[in-house]
Amino acid sequence: MEQDPHRSKSTRRAATFRKARPDELIQDVLRVGPAPNRSREAFVTVVNLALVGAVIALLRPEPAVVTALVGIIAVITATRWIAGARKWGSR
Repeated sequence: MEQDPHRSKSTRRAATFRKARPDELIQDVLRVGPAPNRSREAFVTVVNLALVGAVIALLRPEPAVVTALVGIIAVITATRWIAGARKWGSR
């Protein structure tokens, strides 16, 4: 049986935050689903908070918009963390 050339030869565990390459961390931030482990998801959370803080500081939207934006980001972050916790616990 032929192997798929697009599939990697070895299945390695996801690197921890300290061992992850910068491109892997950027992918974690841009990914819809959770990062491969807790430390990388914590990094994603910090980056998202910094980005939202920068956008709020630069645009200075109305308080209702800020509240809505922070609420949406909180729900997304909590959902990612809960989904990740299920995955991280199974390893």
